[in-house]
Amino acid sequence: MKLKLALIICGFSLLTSAARAEMDVTTLLNKYDSATSVIDKQIIAGIIDKTHYGISWANAFLEDARKEAPLYCQPKRLVLTTEQILDILRREVKEQPVLGEEPYGLAMIIALRKVFPCQPNSNSGTTAH
Repeated sequence: MKLKLALIICGFSLLTSAARAEMDVTTLLNKYDSATSVIDKQIIAGIIDKTHYGISWANAFLEDARKEAPLYCQPKRLVLTTEQILDILRREVKEQPVLGEEPYGLAMIIALRKVFPCQPNSNSGTTAH
């Protein structure tokens, strides 16, 4: 009985530590590309979209509420699709392979900053690109 309890505790401790770690971008892209079911692909697409939404909200908060420079300056009327975000991530990882080892959220910010740079001394996401 004690062994069974110890195994359960070990199992839960492994699950909780794994749940806190964010997948690197290369692994995320590979999981998306190798997903064999539509549901698996949709789950991964949802992760990508929700991460992008969160980053977008943080960007808007910096710009609108705090009156600080945004992380990146995506045109206001542009709505990125999952495929466009994946393409941006793929191009950046291809150009900078070390970026593939970074957590996918951080890699997304780095890639978005490069694709949608802000003009110097601008706090507005409406700058022309």
